[in-house]
Parts: sequence; C-alpha cells; structure tokens
Amino acid sequence: MDEKKQLNGEETKEHQESVEERAPEHPVELTDSNASSEERRKGRKNRKAKRGSFGKGVFTGVLATLLILVLIFGISACAIGKGGSAVNPASYAKLAALEKIINRYYYQDVDQKAMEKGMYKGIMEAMGDPYTEYYTAREYEDLMASMTGSFVGIGVSMMKTEDGKIKVVTVYDKSPAGEAGMVSGDLIEKVGNQSTEALSLEDIVARVRGQEKSQVELTLRRADGSEKVLSVARRRIEIPSVFHQMAADGIGYVRIDQFSENTLKEYLAAMDDLKKQGMNGVIFDVRNNPGGMVTSVTDILNHILPEGTSVYMVDKQGKRTDYCSDGKDELKIPIAVLTSKNSASAAEIFAGAIRDYHKGTLIGQTTFGKGIVQQTMRLADGSAVKITVSSYYTPNGESIHKKGITPDIPMDVSETKSTNAGTYDILKDNEVGRAIETLQKQLR
Repeated sequence: MDEKKQLNGEETKEHQESVEERAPEHPVELTDSNASSEERRKGRKNRKAKRGSFGKGVFTGVLATLLILVLIFGISACAIGKGGSAVNPASYAKLAALEKIINRYYYQDVDQKAMEKGMYKGIMEAMGDPYTEYYTAREYEDLMASMTGSFVGIGVSMMKTEDGKIKVVTVYDKSPAGEAGMVSGDLIEKVGNQSTEALSLEDIVARVRGQEKSQVELTLRRADGSEKVLSVARRRIEIPSVFHQMAADGIGYVRIDQFSENTLKEYLAAMDDLKKQGMNGVIFDVRNNPGGMVTSVTDILNHILPEGTSVYMVDKQGKRTDYCSDGKDELKIPIAVLTSKNSASAAEIFAGAIRDYHKGTLIGQTTFGKGIVQQTMRLADGSAVKITVSSYYTPNGESIHKKGITPDIPMDVSETKSTNAGTYDILKDNEVGRAIETLQKQLR
C-alpha cells in the first residue's frame, strides 16, 4: 500500500467539475467527488439502466478483463487460460464473435474507442463496488490535476442530484464562473449544445474544462425557474481547501473543504493566523467535505491529537497499517467539529479521531459512512484503475462503513442558513452558532 492514500474529490467534492486529491503513482483513496459518493453511485446505476442489451454484452467483465490483461499487460491467453480464470481461450472466441455480430448487424456505425472504453469500465463495474473504476488516460490526467487543487476550468464544484440534475454546489472566489454570474444552486442544463440529462458527471466535467483562455457556453436554470445562458472563460484555477476567520471573541473558525495535497500547509497557516488573533477555542467545519488523501488528514491530526493511532486499515490478507500521531503538537484548546450527511471518508477519519480521543464536540448530522479505501494504479498506456483495497477503522476500532458517525449534538440540516447570493456568512449559520455557544460554555 502506498505511502500516500486517497480518501476521496473542476472541481468535485466526491467529488463535481471535479476536485479530487492528487495521488502518487499508486495512490490510495478514501472517497469520491464532488460530487458526493452517493450521487456517483446513483449516477452509475442510471447509466447502467440506460445501456441496452448491446451495452450489457459489450461491457461484460470477461471481455474487459481480456483486453486489460492482454492488450495492456501483454499476457498470453495460454498462460492465463488455466486455473478458472475469466480470461481463457473461450473469451477470445466470444470476443471475436460479438465483434462480428456488432459490426454486421448493429444499425449504426460503432465507435471502436468508445466500445473499448466501455469494456474496460465494465470489468470494474462488475465488482458491484461504486468506488472501483476505470479511467482513460485523459480522465486520469484530470483526476491528478484535480488532486493538486490546480487545473484549467471555470471554478465551480457540482454534483448530480437524486433526480439527475447537475447542480452547482460551490462557485469559488475570484473564479471565471463567479465573474460571469454563476451562483450556488444553479442547475446546468446544457454545455454548449449538449444536454446534460444523459451525461455522467465525469463527462460533464470533461466538457466544461478545456484549453486555457477558451470559452464554454452554459445554459443554466436559476433558482427562480428562469433560464440563463452564460459564456464563461476557462483559466488556471487554484482552489484553496481551507478557509478561516474569527467567529466570535476568542473562537476561531476553520473550514476544510477537502483533504488534498496542500491542505496541511493551508491549515497550519490558518491556525497560526487565528492564534495571533487570540484564539482560545476553535470550530472545525468538515460539512460536505468528501474526503481526500489519507496522509493529508493524518498529518493534520498530528497537530491536534495526543500520541497514538489516528486511523488504521486492514486489507484482504488481514494486514493492519496504522497512521499515528506523535503528540508533540497536540492542540490543547476546546474544539467543536461540524459534520453533515455529506462528510465522507477523510472527513470521517478526522471527526472519528477527535471523537475517540475526546478532543472535541461533534455537531450537525450523521456522516456519510464510507469506511473503505481505494488505491489508484496507472497502466502502461496511461489509463488507470481505482480499486477498493481495504477497510479503515477509527482509533477505538470502529468501522463506520454504511453507518457514519453520529454527532454529540444532532442538528437538522434545515437549520443551516446561508445568504441567497450563493456566498457564505457564518453569522447566519445556526450550526456555527451552536458551536460558538458550546465552546463559550467550556471557556467560562
């Protein structure tokens, strides 16, 4: 397992124009998104439902396995056709037969590259695991760019809603999207002349991105139901993952949007600034944080926790890998952590560790519940696969997978308020207000 592991995120959060985290040659991930992991799972189901009998045949795992192993790795059929492998001489024959049928009878010309891509994706989908995926070389490059928080795009994060709409979640400060008039809550109905209805989130991200200084035309549905067409410039976007300010007298506020490569540096700078302003209590906001890199969240926890394990992972063979805090920089002030139903993966590692060490009070909603880890492996032709490789556990040994973490002070999501303009004001956020009250009591 790699030193850097990815938990799960233009621009996703689960990750959206997609902001996920940067990984090394073989990264390990704990989430997805922008879009949220749940949205991606549903999107995947919708795409599978729309594939006809042709798609089901072409996307068969046997054929995908055959192509991945033979075309990319160059393993011979004779060498792997024994021992019950899905790849065997019969697979070759079936592949050839299906290709002949398609080429002879299918009523339209077939895009061979799309067919090949579909077969590779099919073998990963055959696992029945929404986090196990295949990436083309272009998709992998986009994934890696997103992980750094630097890429060419318009500066938004987006998600696919339960009814299949593409919703803008965040419009980043000083971004082309913000300058053009896009706001949080806008629905993207078209990219250029292409409707987003039948496209996956990944496809939409690819269409929204493009060459620096070029333009993309977006058809939006506003919150009031009106339609708006905007031409938005693409440029290099640098997305910060940490935002901070003083929330009240002596109480700092630190929002972590994802755990990416630069998050530790941003976190340390934010905490240093707040301490200079007299902070003696802090609110950590990981609501809607889809996750990120294991090393990112554990490096930050090393500046919060006492000495001990911050999270550990167990793989298929039962091998345990611990990530530990040395306790040298333990944060010894009152802490509150804000969570939401979309706080996932690395965000749950963060909240779970603070809970298990009794370092702070959790406020908000029960978290998403993603307690498994993915590793991304690049193939010889530049494409890549992401596959679930282990489960992770909080310091007390709890698996939060499909359960999430229940906050100490539950608050319904409807109690959270923000401004109508799509910008955020912590003074209008009831959950932040509750956190301030909680910390003030502890500071008396």
